Amino acid sequence: MRVWTNTKFDGLWPVGTAAVVVSPTQEEAAVFLNEELKRLGLGCVIEEDMEEVSLNNGNVRILCDGNY
Repeated sequence: MRVWTNTKFDGLWPVGTAAVVVSPTQEEAAVFLNEELKRLGLGCVIEEDMEEVSLNNGNVRILCDGNY
């Protein structure tokens, strides 16, 4: 499995959003994220914009730094 992040969707409030998805492919990660956003009533559609997090080395990904 691979790890993907996405910060390009609208949330309930006008502040930053962030999601982490575990999936074998970028396409499947987008499908999983879209399903969850729909379940939460956040009608966004993610097609690409998934960023892979490398698991080969130590890694940090700041998903939302509070700079609104």
